[in-house]
Amino acid sequence: MAESYLRYGVVRVANNKDDQKTPAQINTAHVTSVTQEDLQEFVLSQIKRIIWGGDPGNWYTPFEGLGVKPLNQLTTGADNEKFGISLLGPINGANLVFTTPDKFVNVAGGRTIRVYWNGVRQKALDDYTLSESGGPLTGYDTVTMLAAPRSGDHLISDYSKV
Repeated sequence: MAESYLRYGVVRVANNKDDQKTPAQINTAHVTSVTQEDLQEFVLSQIKRIIWGGDPGNWYTPFEGLGVKPLNQLTTGADNEKFGISLLGPINGANLVFTTPDKFVNVAGGRTIRVYWNGVRQKALDDYTLSESGGPLTGYDTVTMLAAPRSGDHLISDYSKV
């Protein structure tokens, strides 16, 4: 007896290509999916959430034209990401105030500069404070250490340039 094979797309075509599933429903997809069409809808909903989060949008929107970057570009650092940048100022055992070559993003409780003293990451408020050398709303560019680095020490930073 000869076997015959049918293609899924020919036998059944999904009739719902939009984001229809909630995050709670997606979490139970492996249990509640009955058909291939059900599973496809869960997968498309999850892809939409990876791209857009909770914002409006669909998995099939041409997101490159809207400035949404692919995952591989998000992990390699954009032009405004700076890594291993030396802090400017004399390292002499007395100076506490250092600046960055660029203004950097400083969001309270979120993204901000990372400071390393001889390769050890420092903790904001415990080891340093941040300020704007030009005054409020001029952009963060100043790191004030709570202890003075000595001659031969290295202060470097990673930050997102404004």
